[in-house]
Amino acid sequence: MILAARLLLVVLATSVALALMHAPFATNDGPVHLAFARLIADHGDPSSPLQHAFYLVDLRPTPNMMSYFILVPLMKLMPPQGAEALLQWLCILAPVVAGWFAIRTLEPRNEYLAVALFPFSLNQMFFLGLYNYELSIAAFFLSLALYLRLEAAPTPRRAAALAAALLLAFFCHAAGFIMAVAGIAAMSGTRMATDLAHGQRVRAVLQDRRHVLFALLTPLPVCLLFLNATAGAPIEFGTTLASRVEQFGDLYLLAVSPGITRHVALGLRTGLVFAGFWSLSLLQARKAAAAPAWSEGCTAVAVAAAVSILVMFFMPDTMGGGWTHFRRMVVFPYFWMILLLACMPIPRLGALAALFLAAAASAASLRSAVVVQHEIERQMAPLAVVDRLVGPHCTIAPVVVEPRPVGDTGEPLDLTFNPYFHAASRLELKDDRVVLFNFLARLKVYPVRFRAGLEPQANLFGWKPYRHRIFTEQIDIDHYERESGMPVDYLLVWGKSADPIYARVQEQVAREAARDRLVYRSEDGWVSLYRRPTQQASACGQ
Repeated sequence: MILAARLLLVVLATSVALALMHAPFATNDGPVHLAFARLIADHGDPSSPLQHAFYLVDLRPTPNMMSYFILVPLMKLMPPQGAEALLQWLCILAPVVAGWFAIRTLEPRNEYLAVALFPFSLNQMFFLGLYNYELSIAAFFLSLALYLRLEAAPTPRRAAALAAALLLAFFCHAAGFIMAVAGIAAMSGTRMATDLAHGQRVRAVLQDRRHVLFALLTPLPVCLLFLNATAGAPIEFGTTLASRVEQFGDLYLLAVSPGITRHVALGLRTGLVFAGFWSLSLLQARKAAAAPAWSEGCTAVAVAAAVSILVMFFMPDTMGGGWTHFRRMVVFPYFWMILLLACMPIPRLGALAALFLAAAASAASLRSAVVVQHEIERQMAPLAVVDRLVGPHCTIAPVVVEPRPVGDTGEPLDLTFNPYFHAASRLELKDDRVVLFNFLARLKVYPVRFRAGLEPQANLFGWKPYRHRIFTEQIDIDHYERESGMPVDYLLVWGKSADPIYARVQEQVAREAARDRLVYRSEDGWVSLYRRPTQQASACGQ
């Protein structure tokens, strides 16, 4: 069983590597993270005066930085696409490997359950391009594994290792850090309560737990410093409790594309909820007769699972600038269900069923991702033509009318991410160019931001600060040029739509295009590039 699971994980890792060797998966924000990494790597380069004029690179202590520590050195060694492919490979596999380490530390005989973690890596957050979040899941599991090792043999070195893992989780993303701290605190608190119930003195209990307390408290000053650096940037997602219950129950984050991933989400949700209830009933039935160490350990995991559910349901949307909101938390209780199941003596038939379900879900998720990505890549081909036509030192205003790929019927595919939303940011990866649309460069939680007065969302698209809705409702290029003093050299139009929310912007684009020169239009008419007769002095193409 264990050998079969290890071989399966190797096959999955190889399959992901082969899929990404052709091209990285298209995501919402992946192009922006690549552009940010290039700006950080080339900070102060005199050959990029336009990017330097538009962007401020601020490397002060902030969370959400880990992916840049990986991308920046990689982009000095290889093309940006290769660097992103390697980062994506790490984002998909690191949570599975770290989860395997945690499960193996908890109960080596059940390490095959790590296969069930693979579909969770291909979740909506990954395809939204939240690479830091994916890495924080790996750091979450690493922290749990190191905590379990610390419980088995408390030493200062192991306490320091746990503290370092928790700091790593925070540097990646606050979600993994919060869930790791909450889970470890719940497990350690459960053991402390048990010791107190057995008559130990409070001082003796605290002395016994000093290594865990040290590991939990060490990251807090750094976290407060980082959170203070990003204060004043709230995003109100407004997720109601009823919506949270519904999305948690549907395992919404795994239903990325139409069809098979919906069935994967249903199968995993059903299987893990059943496994969770079965584990709790078995724990209750065996509690009196089982060894105290087993009973206490499984009870601690069960309590941590309950705490993770409470954190998920009641975490404020605006905490940490909005990046800890509900959807970042929804998968963690399912991770605890897997860990709780791993505590149990699973019959061979049940183990075979669990491995089969996990393998089928993994294969289906990966196949669905590859099929969808091939279609996205085919429809993204015009962007490569635009990349060849736009010269250096140019600004491009993209208007994305349809951010998702369309199917054979002409209707957009029912994806829970928008791969064309930030696709134009890939134009910043070559030469000195600036794309005047960036959902992330207006926020304080990232190390690259638009300079004051040049941020296009307000003056070009009329967005309010920290707006959550992502569709483009209007565009006013003349107003932006007047307010910023910068020329807009190109207008890039992506897609068409009959949706009323795009009616106004499509009318404005038609009026603007009537006075511009058409440089390129794709065969299907889906993508158009216009050269604008700008009034301000421009170095575009020089």
